[in-house]
Amino acid sequence: MHVYFITVAVAVTGGLLAAIFSGKADENRLAAGISVLAVAVAAAGVLQQCVGVLFGGDAISATVDLGPPLGRLRCELDALSAIFAALTSITALVSIIYITAYISGMPKTSLTMPAGKHYMFFNFTVASMLLVLVLRNALAFLVVWEIMALCIFFLIPFERGKLRPMSGAVNFLVTMHVGAVILAVAFVLAAPPGADMDFSEFSAALSSETTSGTILFLLFFIGFAFKAGLMPFHSWAVRAETEAPRGVSGLLSGAAVNMGIYGILRTVALTGTAAPFSGYAVLCISMICAVFGILYALLQNDMRRILAYSTIENAGIIGIGIGVGMLGRSYGLPLMEVLGLAGALFHAINHSLFKGVLFYAAGAVYLSTGTSNINRLGGLIKTMPITAGTFLAASAAACALPPFNGFISEFLIYSGLLKALTPASGIIITVGVIAVAVVALNGAITVAVFVKTFGIAFLGVPRSNLAGVEPSPAMALPLIILSVLCLIAGLWPEAVMQLIRAPLLCLGVTQTGLIEESITITGKVSRGALLLLAVTAAVFLVRTLLVRTQASAPTWGCGYDSVTSRMQYTGSSLSSPFVKLAAPLFRRVEKRLIPRSADVPGCEPFPTRRIKHASYSFDFIEALVIDKALVVIKSIFERFSWIQSGHTGHYVLYILAALAVFLFAAVWRGTT
Repeated sequence: MHVYFITVAVAVTGGLLAAIFSGKADENRLAAGISVLAVAVAAAGVLQQCVGVLFGGDAISATVDLGPPLGRLRCELDALSAIFAALTSITALVSIIYITAYISGMPKTSLTMPAGKHYMFFNFTVASMLLVLVLRNALAFLVVWEIMALCIFFLIPFERGKLRPMSGAVNFLVTMHVGAVILAVAFVLAAPPGADMDFSEFSAALSSETTSGTILFLLFFIGFAFKAGLMPFHSWAVRAETEAPRGVSGLLSGAAVNMGIYGILRTVALTGTAAPFSGYAVLCISMICAVFGILYALLQNDMRRILAYSTIENAGIIGIGIGVGMLGRSYGLPLMEVLGLAGALFHAINHSLFKGVLFYAAGAVYLSTGTSNINRLGGLIKTMPITAGTFLAASAAACALPPFNGFISEFLIYSGLLKALTPASGIIITVGVIAVAVVALNGAITVAVFVKTFGIAFLGVPRSNLAGVEPSPAMALPLIILSVLCLIAGLWPEAVMQLIRAPLLCLGVTQTGLIEESITITGKVSRGALLLLAVTAAVFLVRTLLVRTQASAPTWGCGYDSVTSRMQYTGSSLSSPFVKLAAPLFRRVEKRLIPRSADVPGCEPFPTRRIKHASYSFDFIEALVIDKALVVIKSIFERFSWIQSGHTGHYVLYILAALAVFLFAAVWRGTT
């Protein structure tokens, strides 16, 4: 563990040095170089440790007795921690390379803080993420997680003069605090009397298939669902990822969301065989999250909001895999268990790769054009071919299309769901059928979302005078690297499956033969899909060569000389048929400004002014669940406003009363 801690210390030191060497343009370049170097060294050290654990099989641990209140502080890098630590390191490295190039292209007057301080908080965020993954003491785990949340809070509001980023940062911090409170309650309830709050001590309470064990599991799941951005606890993901700098959005989607997924998987590992109700709860919440996430993405016309809701959808897909694995374990279906958990881990890796490309490409478009509204874009593939090509590749991966990586992970989850149709129990068969239909519907809507996004933004003719320019090589490099990794993971899935083999064992999978069988299956499926694509391409090639070219002539243009932007679809019009089908699930407001004649009432037959139409969509789940809950909480706290009397003596009395309650609780807990 010494090497691991040294690498974390390097990241922290690099952040401090970056803040010190921050000011003028030359110093900002020096700060950027220091930050990138520190993250690169930390990533190399972490990857070296993780590879040894993932392929060596032995966990690395260290224990320090710190005394009260922390007690025995144990740190352990096992296979489950190692796969997420490796993923976090890669995501952080490409993110900091992109961020430094992105900031160098921004006007210096638009920054709310010196660039060096921004790099400092980035390095602190990465270091705290790496520490969270190895801490096994509940109190230290929550403290470091809150430090991570605080560092991300300072990363989000980076552009001067804008209130929405600060609102998104506050929303993120409050949501993280709520999740931390729920987790703290779960830790206290799961710990036996006199415990050191070590994770290993929670297994007994979680593994019992009683009502108390199920409630404890659901508490842990809800707490980590806040961190992962699962619906209905997703508002931070939309606001933070939309308003943060584009490189930070990639880190939030590719690494911060994974922290919540890691927490859920760690709870599954501690639980062992959970009651079926727990698996059904995880599966149902994840299905709702996936469907509503992608439906809300379809409503958006801002690239950042589209990708933010897509993040929620992919977190739901990962949750579906976890739920499938849990149900397979509960019903004694080992192949269903292996396929579900393997699909969840595989998709967590895939999502970090392709979502990074999508956010970085969207950032390049915004930096070049000054907008991320797809209705103002168009034809960018001509001026930004690298950005368009990488965005298209990542979109195909997000749509689970071969030969990219998303196809393999969703195939594993599909296969696990199909195994749910084999038992004799009617409940799991019914849920399995519904889940298969939901995942299939989700896939179809995902294709519609990215066809809309890529087609409107990159194809056709420009809809405004905003001309795109290809990003700098430093910004294009992360796009190319991650796109290539998406392709490699799709063409060679056996390598990724070998990486997640040890984490599956860490999650409690005992059937190693089934793991090897799933590795073989993914390779065959990938080759089969590639062969199908090759045959299809060959057929079109032969058809092109054999069919004679027909004589052609310009068609009548109906009086128009050339195509204009007004002849093209907008984002709203392209998605309108899908939106109408699901209209009861949305809150959508449409505004139409129709010019009226001053003399004749009603509409002009030939209006001289343009008719303007605008539509706005609202997050129905957020309005129904979160906003209503906030109103109730506010009304409850207003009833206790009398406590804030303004007298110091009253506040001292409150403190003494609280100390007395805690003292009584400690004595009572020690005597029972």
